[in-house]
Amino acid sequence: MMSFKNLIDSHIHLLSMEDRQLAVDKIISEAENEGFSALLDVSIDNRDILKRTDFASRHSCVHTALGLAPSAAASDDWILELEKLDGYISQVMPCALGEIGLDYHWNYGSPEKQKHLFASQIRLANDRALPVIIHNRKADSDVLSILKEIPPLYGGIMHCFSADKDTAVRFLELGMKLSFAGNTTYRQSGALREAAAFLPLHSILVETDSPFLPPEGFRGKPNSPLNVAYVYTVIAELRGISIENLVEAVKINYFGLIKKRGDSQ
Repeated sequence: MMSFKNLIDSHIHLLSMEDRQLAVDKIISEAENEGFSALLDVSIDNRDILKRTDFASRHSCVHTALGLAPSAAASDDWILELEKLDGYISQVMPCALGEIGLDYHWNYGSPEKQKHLFASQIRLANDRALPVIIHNRKADSDVLSILKEIPPLYGGIMHCFSADKDTAVRFLELGMKLSFAGNTTYRQSGALREAAAFLPLHSILVETDSPFLPPEGFRGKPNSPLNVAYVYTVIAELRGISIENLVEAVKINYFGLIKKRGDSQ
């Protein structure tokens, strides 16, 4: 593992890491020992909320986000799950609402159901004074339209941003941060790498999406937050800045948006 202090991984999935047989507690402890500042554990459904909050209570660097991903729209019970989420937010006090959004790559219910679920959760985030974490796959136009119609009042993150710089600017104009993942390290991701080099430093976050989207050199294996340094390294090289400068900027960007449970809002 490449070793730098104060790294932040703005998007991981601890339950999915467990599902892939990764030693989650060991990985988090190693990240803490390496001086990570934060790991943001993001939900896609209401599964095992107490297990996730237990991770956060035992590891000071773990932050928790709750939300229903577009896949929840495929269920007949999605409205009930939305009601449950509202209750869990009161119980858990997450630091963000997510991941939410639209995914037109997979058949997750109708686009109308997905848009209803997405819009409902932005309103919920606004009611609860929470930033949002947005999943967007092959849905740029509709995601932009909904964000314009219902602006997230407490900011948000475009998770695993994968489009070009022109699209990036449109999200930036709406006040969103853009989080770059392991696919930024792929040399065939030319437009994405151009966006990572072009955007103002105050707009950038870095993630692994563990256990998904491993960086170059680790493809075909479950991803780990311990690999986030490889993403930082590529982005710093693309921008022509030091890794230390990028790490500091990401830290400022992240903590300007995300507050740990119990911290002042």
